[in-house]
Amino acid sequence: MENGVSMKIIENIIIEFLKRKIRKKAIELYEETKRWRLNAWRDYIEEEFERCKTKWTLKRFPELKNAELNDLTDFKKFPPQDWINPPEDFPAARKTLTSGTFKRKEIQYSKNDLIKAITTAAWYVYSVNKKFHEKGLFLYVQGANNEMYGTSIFAVHAAKILSNHGFTGNLLNLNHDVKRIKKYAPFDTIHCVTPFFHAFVNIIENLEFKLFDEKSILYLTGAPVYSDVFEIIEEYQREHNVKIQVLDYYAATETTILAVQGEEKHRLMYVPFTHYGVIKTDEDVISILDAKPGTIGKYYVTRFFDYMIPNYDIGDLIEVVGRAPNELPLIRVIGRHRIKRIEIKLPKIGEIQGFAGYEFRTPQAGLHGYVFREACARYKARSFVIAVPKQNKVVCFLYMDKPLKLETILKELETHPHGKVMLKMIEYGSIELCIECDPNVVKAYYENELRKHPQSEPFPIILKTSNS
Repeated sequence: MENGVSMKIIENIIIEFLKRKIRKKAIELYEETKRWRLNAWRDYIEEEFERCKTKWTLKRFPELKNAELNDLTDFKKFPPQDWINPPEDFPAARKTLTSGTFKRKEIQYSKNDLIKAITTAAWYVYSVNKKFHEKGLFLYVQGANNEMYGTSIFAVHAAKILSNHGFTGNLLNLNHDVKRIKKYAPFDTIHCVTPFFHAFVNIIENLEFKLFDEKSILYLTGAPVYSDVFEIIEEYQREHNVKIQVLDYYAATETTILAVQGEEKHRLMYVPFTHYGVIKTDEDVISILDAKPGTIGKYYVTRFFDYMIPNYDIGDLIEVVGRAPNELPLIRVIGRHRIKRIEIKLPKIGEIQGFAGYEFRTPQAGLHGYVFREACARYKARSFVIAVPKQNKVVCFLYMDKPLKLETILKELETHPHGKVMLKMIEYGSIELCIECDPNVVKAYYENELRKHPQSEPFPIILKTSNS
């Protein structure tokens, strides 16, 4: 008993020491960089690139030794990489698995990596309010086998660093944590995993106690945040007389934070502390620092940790939408650019085989599933598309859990660049759009995909193969 108490005291002392150290570093980082412009950021990135040429990096990628940052836009020199484990002598202080949309990968972090990742998170928290939170609830995703998924591991680590009093809860078992959460509520910050946001809302709407403080921040990560999330929170604020600032940030297990939301929703500022990125468009490979607004392409990252992988294929499609006041790029995360095989049985439809993804280029038409999802999200409807190629067209069955008219969807497509292209294809007969309101089908699809891939939002489009 005494040993247990002693260990708890030692653990609290260590946490308090780390809290002070990381917060101090985060404030210093904010003060140092708050007036930087693009050239200063470029110098910093080049220094980090050189620093991360460690013995573990060079053992796997000796070609990096004499490379310059600009060489990363040359895919002949540095082609896109899948995840490659670090050398056996890498000093891993923590290991975790990715959420596994395509393949489960074991990611290793050194002690320096962990401190850098949490310092970056602390920099973001401090930059928003110039202070740290008083009480925070950090919700993570943990499966039945007690395995934490992806960036959830950082929620647990960050809980007691980013808040004076930090508490955690499992999003997959939140009902069982309600009594414990009630004991510490209300919170001035809550961290939630976006694919489970609607489940989170279903629980908090029925709570008999005040969860959010009068002025709170809700951090979301794990998938693109669509308009329905902001609208649901606005409605919750009115009903409960609280003010909640919703902040979306883009992160991956391999790199931790990649971009963060500033004052405008749907616009995330590239964060250079943990990585450097290049964008592969249809025509070229462009540095994230040089990309102009309107640039859309596949994103490849070079992680700035003790083990660096050049041009790692993060699996996402992004669009550059502007510049922040400090001249760093603002981006919008469209979703995963890769596709996966899918076999699923859905109510009324039956067995379906095909491929799931965000976009497909078929002989009949180009399909952008995220455009349909965004259109439906404006009306708080979850959705997905089953695309069936025919001889001269693609029939797209848009399944929604709320009744929306075809005219409404077509009007929403007019507001998106890719939506306008698809409207032309509908007009020419290359795409036939069929509206299907069936909450049971949508629910079954979402539950099936979230069960297989927690923390990864289900793909918005299934391209059905001819044998199903």
